[in-house]
Amino acid sequence: MGIRHLALAGALVLGVFGAIGGASAADLRLPPPPPVAPEPVAFGGWYLRGDVGASIYSSGSWEHGAITNTNTAVWNDHTAGNAGFVGAGVGYQFNSWFRADITGEYRWGAKMGALASYTAFCPVAVCYDIYDGGLLSSATFMANGYVDLGTWSGLTPYVGVGLGTSYLKMTKSYDYGPQTLAVGWINGEEKWNFAWALMAGVGYAVAPNLTFELGYRYLNLGDAKLGASVCPGGGQCGFDGKIKTVDSHDIRFGLRWLLAEPVYYEAPPLVRKY
Repeated sequence: MGIRHLALAGALVLGVFGAIGGASAADLRLPPPPPVAPEPVAFGGWYLRGDVGASIYSSGSWEHGAITNTNTAVWNDHTAGNAGFVGAGVGYQFNSWFRADITGEYRWGAKMGALASYTAFCPVAVCYDIYDGGLLSSATFMANGYVDLGTWSGLTPYVGVGLGTSYLKMTKSYDYGPQTLAVGWINGEEKWNFAWALMAGVGYAVAPNLTFELGYRYLNLGDAKLGASVCPGGGQCGFDGKIKTVDSHDIRFGLRWLLAEPVYYEAPPLVRKY
């Protein structure tokens, strides 16, 4: 076989292998595109918080063993004033949706009053006693848990619940009888109670580790204790009583400050099967 024949045979072999290789390459699938990386989510870390707000008190009826030295006296009405409060606390954000903290708050005095009526020893058909001037202040210590409901346009709504204890202090309430012109008073007392709260609001991150909060809270403080009634002559004419179920509707403004830069995690990448 001459050189010409060898060259022709080689060309045929190369052509066959080239055709097979081209067909195999055409049959191979293109590699899948890489999965889209999820956005990192911030979570974790200890934080400090501070709060200020307005407290709108409401209360149940006044209860007392006796208002005067007669058994015809009844409570007709009661009033509850408003007050402000300040608070602080420390907490931990466990993940992107749950956090908890321990807080302490002080509420300065709000005026509490009541109106009583009686008929015995009254120079007219009905006599009234007006109780006024008593101030109710309180301190609360709570353990709170919050669920963040997602973030939209930088706003993160949340709901929460709190359990703890309250210390209520009632000052002296003066008693004035407009028909008899008599003056007496109810001594103030102090009392510790179980307290609980329900909360809702919204947070806004003004910096990576600083969040402003605006929220509403219903806070049940328990009962406030009333001291003994002192009649115009100076003698005791009643027994210890209480202001039943003191509760408050709070508007809170707060700041939460993470003590370190937030930690980020990424969800595992999506796995695509072909």
